[in-house]
Amino acid sequence: VHTLKSFSPNALYNDMRAAWNPAKSVTWRKIKANLFTAQFGCLGDWNKAMAEGPWLFRDQAVIMQEYDGFKNPDALKLDKLSVWAQIHHLPDKFLIEPAVKGLASRIGEVEEIQLKLPAGFFGEFVRVKVKIDIHSKIKRFVTAKKGGERVQYQVKYEKLPIFCFNCGEFGHWHEECGEGEHDEAKFEWGDFVMADNFRFNTAGRG
Repeated sequence: VHTLKSFSPNALYNDMRAAWNPAKSVTWRKIKANLFTAQFGCLGDWNKAMAEGPWLFRDQAVIMQEYDGFKNPDALKLDKLSVWAQIHHLPDKFLIEPAVKGLASRIGEVEEIQLKLPAGFFGEFVRVKVKIDIHSKIKRFVTAKKGGERVQYQVKYEKLPIFCFNCGEFGHWHEECGEGEHDEAKFEWGDFVMADNFRFNTAGRG
């Protein structure tokens, strides 16, 4: 769990049980304050937990990675979160997979590209599933050349953990950034990076 704040492990277990709605029980083991292993009782539950995120606990990121049960869990590098992002108003010539992949790679590690929007989504954008670095600033735009000029295309995210409107980093609000006193008129980030023109698949919420 990407947070420095203390929390009850049982609260995490209960929230994830509600989010995953597993067919069989999940066995949890606490490694340290914010690190756990979770053993699933069937492949279907494991696939859902690994593929249908991002999952959030108290609005903080729950970062998951496959674990073989042998290595030291504390040695795993848990710094990437898979999210769905939208790149808006791309020109027609960019609406091909190689071009979209090139743009999406500036957001994070590309896992999936959807040029055709699934049912429940509407608007002029493409969807990309990317692994983003939880320690990096949120990308608000990607740039590409159009007619010899560099043009910015807005990026919106369908679900994100808590992030700071002042510094663009995850894990805290702007009131918790530095001394907490900032000129909100100068914020470079805000709710505008969140997508609002789609319908959530409730199975993917946590």
